[in-house]
Amino acid sequence: MRLAWGCLTFLIAASLASPAAAQDAPKLAGSEVKPPKRTKFVQPEYPPEARSLGVRGIVILDIVIDVEGRVASVEVVRSVPPFDEAAVAAVRQWEYEVTRVDGRPVPVRLSVPITFALRRPDLEREQGAPTLRQRSVPRPPEGAGPAETSATVSTARSPDTPSPSPEPEVEAEAAGQAPEEEVIASPMPRTPSSAPPAQVGLSSVKGVSLGLGVPDLVGGRRPVVPPLARMAAVSGGVEVSFSVDAAGQTRIKSVEGPELLKTAAEQTVESWSFSRLSAHRLFLVAGFTYLGDEASAAVALQEQP
Repeated sequence: MRLAWGCLTFLIAASLASPAAAQDAPKLAGSEVKPPKRTKFVQPEYPPEARSLGVRGIVILDIVIDVEGRVASVEVVRSVPPFDEAAVAAVRQWEYEVTRVDGRPVPVRLSVPITFALRRPDLEREQGAPTLRQRSVPRPPEGAGPAETSATVSTARSPDTPSPSPEPEVEAEAAGQAPEEEVIASPMPRTPSSAPPAQVGLSSVKGVSLGLGVPDLVGGRRPVVPPLARMAAVSGGVEVSFSVDAAGQTRIKSVEGPELLKTAAEQTVESWSFSRLSAHRLFLVAGFTYLGDEASAAVALQEQP
C-alpha cells in the first residue's frame, strides 16, 4: 500500500511539474517572441594573431537570455577558431531587456552573428578621379613599424595642366553587412613574415563556403536534406548555376542533379542575398553535397557565357 501511494504521489508531482518546465523552456526570438533589445554591450577583442595575418571571419553564436536579461549560456554554432574565444568572452557580458509573456518574464534563445573584419584604409582622391567601388587592404613594407596606412588617388595629367583645386577627403564605399551582425573592426595589420592567404567571401549562412572572388553571403537559408530524400536514403550532388544582380539578389539559370534533391537546392539559392558593390551581373555556381542527414554547399565564380 505504501509503495502504491508513493508511486501515485510521484506521478501527481510529475504532472504538476511538466507544465512549469514547459513554460521555462526558452522562447525562440523572431518566431515565438520579439528579439529583445540589448542594454549592455562589450566589444570583443580582435585576436592579435588573426590581425597580423589579415584573417577575418564570421562567428555565429546561439545564446540563451535568462529571466533577468543576462546571458545564461553561449554555444558556438559556426566556428572560426581564431575568433571563437573572443566572441564568447564578450557576449557572456552582454545584457538585454527582460522579455515577458502574459506579464511573466521568460528566457529567450537568440542567434547572434559576429563579423570580425579588418579596418579599411583611409582614402583620398583628387577631383576627376572616379569613385573606388572595390578595394583590398594595402599592407606596409616589411619592418615599417606600426601599420597606419592611407592612400591618395589622382588623375594623370601633363606638366602643363594646372592642378585642380583642393577637394575634401572622400571615404571609399565599404562593403555592407547584414543588419543583425555585430561587426568587429580591427586596426590595420602589420606585415606578416609570409604572404597572407588570399581572401575569400564571408558567409553568414551555416554550411555554405565561398570561393575566391565570391562576394559576401549575408543572408538566406542553409542547405538542408529534404525529408523525402532522407526517407528514401538518397544522397548525391546538385549543381546550381545562377547570377547575382547589383542588389545582391539571385536568379537561377540551371539546376542539375537527382530529382529528389534539385528543388531543395534551387529554393536554397533563391533565398540567398549577397553583398554587392558593383553594378555588373555576377555569374556563380553552387555545388551542393547531400550525404545522409548532412548537407553543405560551396559557391565559386563561373565564367560569363
